[in-house]
This record gives sequence, structure tokens and C-alpha cells, in this order.
Amino acid sequence: MSKKWQTKKLGDFLTLEYGKPLDKALRKQNGKYPAYGANGVKAWSDELYYDKKTIIIGRKGSAGEITLTEGKFWPLDVTYFVKFDEEKYDLYFIYYMLSCLSLPSLATGVKPGINRNTVYSIEVNVPPIQEQKRIVAILDQAFADVEKIRANTEKNLKNARELFESYLQQTFTHAKDCITSPVKDISVKIGSGATPLGGKSSYQDEGISLIRSMNVYDRKFKEVNLAFINEEQAAKLNNVNIEINDILLNITGASVARCCVVPNKILPARVNQHVSIIRVKEDIILPNLLSYILTSKPYKDKLLKISGSGSTREAITKSQIGEFIVSFPKALKSQIKLSDEIKLFEQEISNLERIYTNKLDALDHLKKSLLHQAFIGQLTKQEVTA
Repeated sequence: MSKKWQTKKLGDFLTLEYGKPLDKALRKQNGKYPAYGANGVKAWSDELYYDKKTIIIGRKGSAGEITLTEGKFWPLDVTYFVKFDEEKYDLYFIYYMLSCLSLPSLATGVKPGINRNTVYSIEVNVPPIQEQKRIVAILDQAFADVEKIRANTEKNLKNARELFESYLQQTFTHAKDCITSPVKDISVKIGSGATPLGGKSSYQDEGISLIRSMNVYDRKFKEVNLAFINEEQAAKLNNVNIEINDILLNITGASVARCCVVPNKILPARVNQHVSIIRVKEDIILPNLLSYILTSKPYKDKLLKISGSGSTREAITKSQIGEFIVSFPKALKSQIKLSDEIKLFEQEISNLERIYTNKLDALDHLKKSLLHQAFIGQLTKQEVTA
């Protein structure tokens, strides 16, 4: 780091000014100026409060979030807006600097808020304005390149997922020697769950798994926020003990019609009122094949239509599940072959998704690394290019 860099506290060269409430009567859908909240534009108005491009910092709610403004604007009362000497400091340099200070971690209180004196006390290294502008130019170009790569990677990730969905649809559209049947005729049981007595207060740190809709995704079971109940609660919940190869189907709410096979490792388990189980006759149809069928687009669309998705209802009844018509190869040998082919292709797609996801993570790490180098005085155009 050059000797020209100086260690300063943020309060030495910038101030955080309080935003101001904007009366509802002054808010207009097609107003001239944006009104910024803690994490972005929240309204529009023909009134303005500040007439220069600057930086908004969330003061309450999404405290610590930062946003660049576009010229004239109104800062709402849950925000601070930044003032500084424009002859000595570059706006974008300050923006990049604030971006790497983890300001949200400074928030305290039930409704998270940031005291500006806490921000003022943070020490940073600051170069002369010419060096600030040089750093900004390098970061602007580097981040623009990163975003191009990110956009292509996200597109590839989306294409990979869509490719599998298309493959699944084509598979069941052109499957040979198929029979059709309502789900009730190929099932041993169609069961539904209930709310544990006491609600969330009955949850335990360990015990019997309680499967909720947030755990059920198409062809995937997520153990995130998996709840547990004790044996007494489980006995009261329902008489459906989930077994190996049971199919889980979300029957209410925004995630209605998501479907997967229960993983063995979470058994014993129960389901709550938002999830139903389908236990198939395995001498007629393979459980994982039915799961693939129910999550393929034509069948998924039919389930969503039955649920009234998009309305206030959004629910599938036990009777509707039972009457739901599916088509599948009659011979178990054909089902096994088809299921194995789908699994293999699904694994190949998963490997691609993992590559693209890792690349996105690497891009995030690169941006953080560039910011770190910038504010310890080690950022050069040659290093960014390399």
C-alpha cells in the first residue's frame, strides 16, 4: 500500500443523513422521482428531498443494505443517505468500500437497526481521489466481465434444468405398452397428516421427523428446517406411519403439487396437514417411477389445475389424488429399465448443475477478493486480467 493512503474513520469524511417520511398523498405510481426504502425503491413521487446521486444505507428493517441512487430522489425515514466532499472522494469508490464492510452485521434490536455512530467509528484505508478513480475503473470493468460470465452461467444452469424437464416429458409421452389407472387403484394407502397439538411449541430437538411442505421438492427431499416431535405427539398426529418408498405430495399452499419419495434415513416420520403420502402397490408400479410421472410437466400441470393454483384455494383432496389418472408401462421390467434411464440422465444433469453452481460461487468469491485487494492497495489491472 502506498504511503499516500491514509487510515481514517468513515465519520472523518462522510455523514449519514436521516431520511424523511413521505406522506401517502405525495406518493404517485408514475411520479418523477424514486423514494428509497432500506433495500431499494419503495414508491414514486413528484416531490424530491435530495438532488444528487449518492448512496442509501438501510437504517431500519433491512439495516445495512446499500443502494446507489439515480440522481434526484426521496430517502424514506428507514434510511440514511450519504454526503461527502466530492472534490476529495469518488462516489463509486465509497460505494465499493461500503459494499465490503458487512454493514448488515452491525444491526441490533428486535427490528434490526444501525446507529450511524457505529458506522462512523469504522476505520478504512483511503487513497487520493486519482487513485480512487483508477480503482473504480478497474473494478467497474472487472465486475462487468464477471456479470457477463454470471449471466451465461445462470442461463446454462436454467437450460440444464429445462433439458431434464423436457426429457422427462418426452419420456412419458412416448412410453410404449402403457396402461392407465387412477392412483387409488395402484395404491395401498393415500394418507394425510395433521397439525401437532401445541403447534411449533411441540417441536423437539430430536425424535420422530415431522415432514412439512418446506421439505418436499420435486424429486428432492430437503432436510432444511426438519422438525421433530416425540412419540406421544406422533401417536396423536395420525395413524399413518410413513414407510420406505412412500411418495410425499404437497397438497396445500404455494408449494402445492411438489412431489418426491421419502428418504429412508429420516424414518420414522409423520407428515403435517400440508403433505399427503401415497403408498403404491409395488407389484404394479415402482414408487420412484410414479414420482417421476407426477413431477413431469403434463401431470404437474394437471395437479396444479386440480388444486386451483393461483386462487385462494390451492389444495388437493384425498379423493382428488385417488381419482387422478396416470399412465405407465405395464411390465415391471419395462418400468425398471425406464426408471434406470431417467436416473442416469438425472445424475448427468445434476453433475452439470453442480458445475454451474460452483462456478457461480467462484464468481462471488472473485468479487469479494477483488474488493479486498482494492482496499488494501494491491489491485492492478494486470492482476484482474490474469
